[in-house]
Amino acid sequence: MAIASILNMGAIALNRYIRVVKPAIYSKIFPSRRIAWFYCVLVWLVALFFSTAPLYGWGKFEYHTKFSTCALIWKKHISYVLIVGGGVMNGSTIAIFYCYYKIYKTVKQSTHNICAHNQGKRVTASNAQPTDMKLLKASFIVVCVFEMTWGPVSMAVVIEAAGYNVPREIFATVLYLLFSSSYANPIIYGLMNP
Repeated sequence: MAIASILNMGAIALNRYIRVVKPAIYSKIFPSRRIAWFYCVLVWLVALFFSTAPLYGWGKFEYHTKFSTCALIWKKHISYVLIVGGGVMNGSTIAIFYCYYKIYKTVKQSTHNICAHNQGKRVTASNAQPTDMKLLKASFIVVCVFEMTWGPVSMAVVIEAAGYNVPREIFATVLYLLFSSSYANPIIYGLMNP
């Protein structure tokens, strides 16, 4: 679920990025609902592959006493850790931040161009600034909630993998934060931004 969640967030960010920043190619990449469903299924298949890879001998999950759940053993099977942790998780994180940053910059520039054009014609652009602020607020909320829920667990894992002792209470807290992203995402993506 964690891998599917972060890949879905990345796919949503990429979809929005292409729609806003590269609209000319949007209809080529997302020509129909059927293709959009295909991308959704693909995200879940990739998540399923990476989460079940230890069943086929690549990577290992064991009971982690501080997490109080089965978790990836990051000191063994380093290739799996690098690809899933470094590639899938960190790659999605970078993509999410990049996409929302570029979306905001594009909308801000577009708003600036509209305002400049309207000032030349002596017309007011009353809705340009509020639209700009709505996008900034939505993007800021997405990024902040993502960082608050995924960042702490990543830091705890890196600290433990480096050989330092992380108290069990910290692991329990960051794990609950990680799982809470699954509750926050439908609110952010569905209710706040229809």
